[in-house]
Amino acid sequence: MRLLSLHREDLETPDRVEVEADLVTQERNDAFLEQIVSRLSLEPGVSAVSWRIIEEEYG
Repeated sequence: MRLLSLHREDLETPDRVEVEADLVTQERNDAFLEQIVSRLSLEPGVSAVSWRIIEEEYG
């Protein structure tokens, strides 16, 4: 698993930001990604987490 990009955007609500990470894998591993997202959800100040699959070819 490799981090392709990381994006941060301030939200309208004070002291809130949205963080989006794009990851690339050689093969799909939903269970591992779910573990990562679950761990992030336990961090103080985190109010929501989600993930999705976008299938694209990268060179």
